[in-house]
Amino acid sequence: MPSSFERPQGASRRSVLKAGLGAAAAIGGLAATGGAVKAMSGGSGKSAGLSGAVDPPVFKVADLTGPGLSDRFGMHSTDLGIPVDAGDRGKLFVFGDTFSGPRVGEGDWRSPTGLYSKTTDLNSGMKWDSAVGGDYGRQFWGYDHHPEQGNTVLPTDVIRIGDSLFLFVTCVQPFPNVLFSEIWRSDNNGESWDLVTPGIRADHLGGRFQMVTWGLGSNNTVYVYSTGFRGPGNARGILLQRVAADRIHDLGAYEGWGWDGNQWRWGVEPSPILDGKFGEMCLRPIDGQWILTFLNEDNPLIESIVMPTPDADLVHTNRRHILIANTAWGTEGGNRVAQPYGGFIIPGSTLRELHFCVSQWKTDGDDRGWPYRVMQFKALGLDAI
Repeated sequence: MPSSFERPQGASRRSVLKAGLGAAAAIGGLAATGGAVKAMSGGSGKSAGLSGAVDPPVFKVADLTGPGLSDRFGMHSTDLGIPVDAGDRGKLFVFGDTFSGPRVGEGDWRSPTGLYSKTTDLNSGMKWDSAVGGDYGRQFWGYDHHPEQGNTVLPTDVIRIGDSLFLFVTCVQPFPNVLFSEIWRSDNNGESWDLVTPGIRADHLGGRFQMVTWGLGSNNTVYVYSTGFRGPGNARGILLQRVAADRIHDLGAYEGWGWDGNQWRWGVEPSPILDGKFGEMCLRPIDGQWILTFLNEDNPLIESIVMPTPDADLVHTNRRHILIANTAWGTEGGNRVAQPYGGFIIPGSTLRELHFCVSQWKTDGDDRGWPYRVMQFKALGLDAI
């Protein structure tokens, strides 16, 4: 990959790329708005009732990155940590903006990066065996970061299909201005990557195909939730599509779930299934059901919804729960985290014991820039509530 990208067809050729440091601080600087989550009456109506059930007990398991944890791989400061099964390498965790120094903006800047773990006891906390690139965490493909441009490539989700990994990324410059998105493929558990879907326009599906999560169903169909990239003015609402697993790279093969004027059905232009402003999302099949975790930017909170199928009603459900609540620095504890985002589910989780990655970034004060890390939490009893 050259050190600069081409814009999608129809735009001028010039060096473009990724998320900036000055404006990008907003990605972690989430201030509570107190706004309620707005909900549309979308969905298939396969579940009933209103949200408001008791939320699950949530506990911190471990810090996963930072000094003494990931710095030996040149990855002292990093975020996201999107996990996926990596075959004989164990689990691959994909990280976003990564710095070798002790704070955001210090040292060698890379994104995406990855760490491997063969930890099987999730309650012990993930331990790192190696990085993509060996002893030093290498950027997945080559391009140059320019702090004055604020250019970066940010991963939103990764999925395993057969022996291949597929990674969705969004290219921004500066944050939160999305230039375009891409899908990359790896056939060696993440050690090298090939571009398979270049130049997905920022306005595709009305700007709601910039932040993507996907899960593989037992019918060899991939279900895809998407929304606008987080930040001021992003397109509101989550869309649902599906695609045959062997055509995940072909946007022309995606089929939308939407309201046709009389009913919700497949094969129409996708309609928002949940209204609101959302950040990172994670859709996974677990224990014969499906779970979506997401950053609700309106509050902000990391929430979950358990559902029987991906096209279930996300609005009128009593299985929507708060996993992580935002709190002030110095008041953290239990499920209260200052400036949280992420929420990516770790393979091996069950609904009874759901392990997930939470990011944190301090963006104000004299000590801003640290913490900028990934932590592991677990929620108990989502199968019973």
